[in-house]
Order: sequence, then structure tokens, then C-alpha cells
Amino acid sequence: MPETNLIYLGFPDGKLALGDQSALQTALQMQIDKCNPNIVVYPSPHDYNPDHKTIGMAIEKILNTESRHITTYEYLVHYELIYPRPREFAPTDNLLPPKRLSNVDMDWLRFNLSSSVENCKEGAVFAYQSQLHSPELDGLMHSFIRKNELFSISKFSD
Repeated sequence: MPETNLIYLGFPDGKLALGDQSALQTALQMQIDKCNPNIVVYPSPHDYNPDHKTIGMAIEKILNTESRHITTYEYLVHYELIYPRPREFAPTDNLLPPKRLSNVDMDWLRFNLSSSVENCKEGAVFAYQSQLHSPELDGLMHSFIRKNELFSISKFSD
């Protein structure tokens, strides 16, 4: 993706939950209105990272007011200390939903990755050296190098 496609909204990293939620929601709504997407991929409100959770909740508020159909895919990164399992480099394993969320009213969709995409993803994870120096994040980052991507499908307007 060219850098010209990236949009920075200027909100402080690590402090979204403490900030002006109305301003965040307005900024996200403006981008959705501008781009007019038929697919939105966003962090799950179940995510334990406060920024991820805050974005997920803001996106869901916006999508609940949409009159047009938008296909949505939620992704989960941080969920207790149990996700993903095993919390280590296991590239031949599949990424599975946390058991506690598999019983909730959520439909999980698994996208199998080709070998070339798996290799690309592994390279991308290893490029984040600043994240890999933290013992907690090192295991987490490595545990996402799997044979698939996993999303929860949310249901909004038809």
C-alpha cells in the first residue's frame, strides 16, 4: 500500500480511552463517509488493549447508525494471557478463537494463507524489532505467525 493511502488522525497513542470519544467517533465517521467502504476491518471491542478496544467500540457505534450494508470483520490481538495459544512461534498451527469468545454470539471466519503470504507475514512480524525486544510482546508477536488469519464477522445494517 502506498504511504499516500495512510491516514493519521492525530490522536495520541496509548491514550484513546482517556480522550474525547466524541471527537474520535467524529473523525472515524468522517473517514467512513469519505471512503464509502463496503468492507470495514477493525479491532474487536473485546480486545484488552485500551486503544484497540476504544477504536472497536467507536466503529461499532458508527456502524450501528449506518443505513447501508457494510460487511465488517473484527480482529483480536490482545485477549487475556490465553490468546493466542500456544503463545510462541508455531507457524504450522492455525490461529483459533479464544474458547471464552467461541461460546459468545460471534461468527468466526478463518482465512487460510498461501505459503508466500505466510512468509511475507513472518517477515513483517520480524521487522518490528522494537516490539520483539519485550518478552511479553515477543511471544505475542511470534504467536500470530500462523497458517491463517482469523476474524469475527459482525452484523450491522442490511
